[in-house]
Amino acid sequence: MRQRPTIREHLLRGNAASHPDCRATAMTSHSVLGDKVRVYRRANSSLWQCSTYLYGKEWRVSSKTDSLALAKEFAEDWYLELRGKSRIGQLKMERTFADSAG
Repeated sequence: MRQRPTIREHLLRGNAASHPDCRATAMTSHSVLGDKVRVYRRANSSLWQCSTYLYGKEWRVSSKTDSLALAKEFAEDWYLELRGKSRIGQLKMERTFADSAG
């Protein structure tokens, strides 16, 4: 009797969403600004999230919208704001305790 493929095998084949244990966690993802920013929606949320890898760190934020078009606009603005803050030395590279608590 043949065993069901593992989650890892599905991930390696690029079809994790077809595995019964992964269907709920598969995310829809879109690229913005030529792959500089990724807009995605988690399986348990209707809101779009944004992420980018900038200066050796992954940055993430919620767009706080369920509209893909608005989320893409937000992602562009957010990314350009991050780059601008970095250029003038205002980009905080580490999260402080006050940031976490507040």
